[in-house]
Amino acid sequence: MSTYRELIYMVLDQLKAISDDRYIEEEHIIFLLKKYRISILENERKNTIHKLSPVNYQTTDFVLRETTAVSGLPCTGGIYLMSTTKLPIIALINGEDADTYFTVTKQDAVDETEITIPWLSENICYTNKKRFGYVGHNKFLINILYFTQGVDGYLYAVSGKSDFVELVYDDDNLITFTITTIFKDPDALYVNDETDILDREFPFDDKFIPELIQYCLRDLLGMAYRPKDTNNNANDDLSTIATFIRQNMKSQFNKLLDGTEE
Repeated sequence: MSTYRELIYMVLDQLKAISDDRYIEEEHIIFLLKKYRISILENERKNTIHKLSPVNYQTTDFVLRETTAVSGLPCTGGIYLMSTTKLPIIALINGEDADTYFTVTKQDAVDETEITIPWLSENICYTNKKRFGYVGHNKFLINILYFTQGVDGYLYAVSGKSDFVELVYDDDNLITFTITTIFKDPDALYVNDETDILDREFPFDDKFIPELIQYCLRDLLGMAYRPKDTNNNANDDLSTIATFIRQNMKSQFNKLLDGTEE
C-alpha cells in the first residue's frame, strides 16, 4: 500500500516528463486521488464477480448506546442502538453502500482479555437506510442484528431479539464493535491524528495505481492544445505560445475581407 507522498511524487514526476512549466499544489493532487479512487473501485466492482481486495478497506472501532430514534428516518418510539461516536461516511459503490463487515469483541472486566464473539459477528448485516425501517420483524431472522448509517454519521442497530439492548457498552458489559468498509474520505478516520497526511497510507490496491495516475494527469493537463515545450526553463512558455497563435490566427471571414483567401 502506497503513501500519499509516494503517489504525489509519481504524479509530479509524470508532469515534469511532459513539462516543468507547471506548478501544482499537493492538495489538488490529493483531492484528485480521492476522487478517482472511488471511480476506479466502482468500475472494478462492476466488471468482476469477486469482492474488492481487503487493502481497499479501512477498519475502526465503536461502542453502542441506547436510543429511541434513527436520524433521517421516521423510526421513533422503538428501541435502537447507536454508536457513541460519528463514523466517516461509507462510500457509495455503483449507487449502493460499499460492502461492510463487522466483528464483535468482549473484554473481560477482571483480566482485560478480549474475546471474539463469532456467532454474533456472523449474524450482523449492514443494510441501507431505506430498508432499515422494515427489518427486525421477521421471526425467522430474529437473531440478525441490522446496522445502517444515519444522515448524521452515526451507526444505528436494531434486531428482532428483545435482548439485543444488552450490547450497550458499560462498566459491566465491555463489548466493542469493529467495522471494516470503504469510506468516502479515507482521511476522515484521522480527525484527531497529527500525523502528516503525506505519510499516511492511501487505502488503494497497488495494481490500480497506474490507472489512478493517468486519471490525475488527464485532469491536471486538461484537453487543451499544448505545443511541444522545447525549452525546459521553468517558465510558462506554453501559454505564451498559445496566446500568440490565437491572436495571429485569422478566420476565414477575415481572410475574405483582406483579400488573402485563395
